[in-house]
Amino acid sequence: MGWRYPLASLWIVTVVVCGMPALTADSPFKFTDKVELVTAEDAAILEQTIAFALDGQPDGYVTQWQNPLTGSNGTLEVVTTHQGGDEYCRDLRLVQHAKGYTEQTSLRFCRQADNSWAMHSP
Repeated sequence: MGWRYPLASLWIVTVVVCGMPALTADSPFKFTDKVELVTAEDAAILEQTIAFALDGQPDGYVTQWQNPLTGSNGTLEVVTTHQGGDEYCRDLRLVQHAKGYTEQTSLRFCRQADNSWAMHSP
């Protein structure tokens, strides 16, 4: 599968399997429609970082991610946790840098009945 993360908006993580967010070709990091910026390896590192943050890190926790091979990097912050009724959700703030471009976005993940995480609109 070819990974294209060509800049305009950041469409992130949609599916979560066994607690690990899955970045798909249908929901890539988009920086520009002309330049491929984020590789599959970058996305895999970010998936691991998101899973680590979602599972047990406290609100306010900030971690960094980096791919030494591409130079892509950024930060991920656990902003807040929402609990109400059957819903348990966590808001994250992602900043990513790749090939001279910077994007920031807010993400919300909610725990599903099968204990996996799924992305929702913040």
